[in-house]
Amino acid sequence: SLLDTRGTIETVGKTIDIGNMSVIGNTTIRSTSKESDGKNIYFLGVVEGPKQLRANAGKAKVCFENHVGSGTALESLQVTASTIEMDGDVNSKDGNVVFAGDVVFTNTSNLTAVGNANIIFQGTVNVDDNAKGPVDLILDATGKIEFQKDVGDSKGFNEVLVTRAGELICRSPLKSNIVTQTRAPTAAPSVTKVEEKVVSAEKTSKEESKEVEVLQNISKNEAKEDVHQS
Repeated sequence: SLLDTRGTIETVGKTIDIGNMSVIGNTTIRSTSKESDGKNIYFLGVVEGPKQLRANAGKAKVCFENHVGSGTALESLQVTASTIEMDGDVNSKDGNVVFAGDVVFTNTSNLTAVGNANIIFQGTVNVDDNAKGPVDLILDATGKIEFQKDVGDSKGFNEVLVTRAGELICRSPLKSNIVTQTRAPTAAPSVTKVEEKVVSAEKTSKEESKEVEVLQNISKNEAKEDVHQS
């Protein structure tokens, strides 16, 4: 069963545990206030629904232990916490995915934001220390993808794969390998490694084309010589 939510769910100094959840109206879940620095918020089940979801744990932690927007994509997602723990995929439609805090991934995750939407990491991005096996981060946004702090500083990803991005911005050094799958991004100087890879791939493609052209010319010349000899 799904818990239908709309409006604000708020506690003062109390942990919030939520199972399967359907965001049928714009929803804010908050465990912080003037009286409290916040307590942990745990999303224990699947989170889906066509509206906006905001989660704010203040100086505490927000954990997503399942997929977000896997059935019905959220309109947008904004998470504010000291630490944000992700164990599944995130899908949003028409709105941004914003992580206002340090994010750790326990498993390979796909994050998708379509409809000219952005994916923004305001804190560090790392693999959780307790993750089993290699972890990939796969990102797809029709708008920009922005890393405002270090990526893979404490524990790096096997690969960070950008399948689509209108713009890729990295404001801090990259400690994990970032690969662009579709096209070269418009990027800050700190992403020159990505640009070099793309340029290198383009050069390789051009060089291979030249080699094919040379081989074709050699083949034509050999054919002409055979005709003359006969």
